[in-house]
Amino acid sequence: MSLNERLAWVQEHRGLSDREWSRAAGYADNYVAVLRARHLESGVLPAKTARRLAEPAKVSELWLRDGDGDPEIGR
Repeated sequence: MSLNERLAWVQEHRGLSDREWSRAAGYADNYVAVLRARHLESGVLPAKTARRLAEPAKVSELWLRDGDGDPEIGR
């Protein structure tokens, strides 16, 4: 699953808009939208960013960053 697919998964399963998720992670309102556009080709998500985004989304940081494992924490 690509980074953009993982971002979309989180938004669909957690009911978060770009703005809500960005704010909850302590970023500017448009951060998730910009992140999606910027990393469309590279698919790379820095560890610090993954950590900040994973917490409010209640998903595995490793899964969000690399696509490894299960998105649900504790599985």
